[in-house]
Amino acid sequence: MNEYRIDCTQLKDRASAHEYLAKVFSFPEWYGKNLDALFDLLRDLEDCTVIIENTDALSTLGVYGEALISTIKDAAKENFNIKIFTKTYLKQSSNITDIK
Repeated sequence: MNEYRIDCTQLKDRASAHEYLAKVFSFPEWYGKNLDALFDLLRDLEDCTVIIENTDALSTLGVYGEALISTIKDAAKENFNIKIFTKTYLKQSSNITDIK
């Protein structure tokens, strides 16, 4: 099982966020660097754990930071091979767990 760690302090703006995520997940060069492309590639991941750290830092991205996390969680809802752990989000599904 692969483990991916997303340090939200690295997500400074939209462009750097997608560059960082492309590295974290080893996305192909043709990754579209937008939320739709992120969703599509995450939906196809095999058995893995995604740990989202320092979620408070997402405030620098404003609404886009919230949309980014929602995109990751939505992909996990469709792909039950993805297990997500965060530190601040309270809503849980069968494969999304909060670290307290």
